[in-house]
Amino acid sequence: MAVYNITILVGIVMLMGVLCAVAEEFHCPGVGRFPDPKSCGAYYDCTPNKAGGYDITKDDCRGFTYDTATRTCNDKLCGTRSKRGVTPDNHPYSRLCENYPDGFLCANCKTVVVCVKGQAFTRRCIENFYCSEMPQFGGGVCYPDEPVECTCVRANNFIVDPYDPQRFYSCRDVGSKPSAYKCPDGMVFDESARECRSTDDLPPCSVPGTFAKPSNCSEYYSCIAVKYGWLQKAFTCSAGTAYNSVSGNCENPCVYQHVCQQEGRYPDLLNKQNYFECYMLGGQLKQLRYQCPEKYRWEVLSPGVGKCVEDHGFDGSDSPFSECTIPNGMC
Repeated sequence: MAVYNITILVGIVMLMGVLCAVAEEFHCPGVGRFPDPKSCGAYYDCTPNKAGGYDITKDDCRGFTYDTATRTCNDKLCGTRSKRGVTPDNHPYSRLCENYPDGFLCANCKTVVVCVKGQAFTRRCIENFYCSEMPQFGGGVCYPDEPVECTCVRANNFIVDPYDPQRFYSCRDVGSKPSAYKCPDGMVFDESARECRSTDDLPPCSVPGTFAKPSNCSEYYSCIAVKYGWLQKAFTCSAGTAYNSVSGNCENPCVYQHVCQQEGRYPDLLNKQNYFECYMLGGQLKQLRYQCPEKYRWEVLSPGVGKCVEDHGFDGSDSPFSECTIPNGMC
């Protein structure tokens, strides 16, 4: 009889434990970010699911207090945690917390950054969840199928990450899982050109090769064909040199200014609008530089002979710096 009573007592205690656990389970009052009633630094993210209920994600402020009014982690330490618990887990994202020392941000479509006293902690969003900045969460949160800019709404398409232009995604089908890619440092993804481009305002790639930057001969770039478009990389020549499109090397462009070998008129190899007149004076060969009118360029008719003609944008010359502009003061 005693054994039977003990068994019943144990069963009652276990049942009460289960009921207490159910009673203590957090219930979402709606969509949003809510404090944990039993922990000063913890909070719950409640996001809707297809069953009509909520998916619950628990996180904490790394030893600091969650402020319900501002929906941020403030600078008050929780009694059970110490400052030693506040160790950033992803240093590259700390720059995002410089202007938001306490808050929730989106680093990219799949990464939420929790800023605590200017230090960054990250949360990776699971499949079909994307980082979305929503007021009811006080900022960034992993949310189902939001924002649309991070999802595949068109087939065979490329989309740039709305939070990080260095990242982009490819979509095979509508609603498919985006495949993530990242451009090299110093480059961003050009959605219209479907290529990684330098941030230095370079023209889009159309053929493979290496080319001078039109606005500055001391800079050049390469175009490499890849599976889904072009990879563009930018380079800079050493001081006092410029990219020679004929030789493919960085050279001193100023040596090309000494064009007079005999009398006549010859093109300025650094600027197609200019030309040199070479003439003998006092037994020495002199050169003077002249400029054609605006929207005109110098055209060579024969060695030492030429004229100013309208410039229609076509330049068939083999001048080493005809495709770019020599920086002022270099020569």
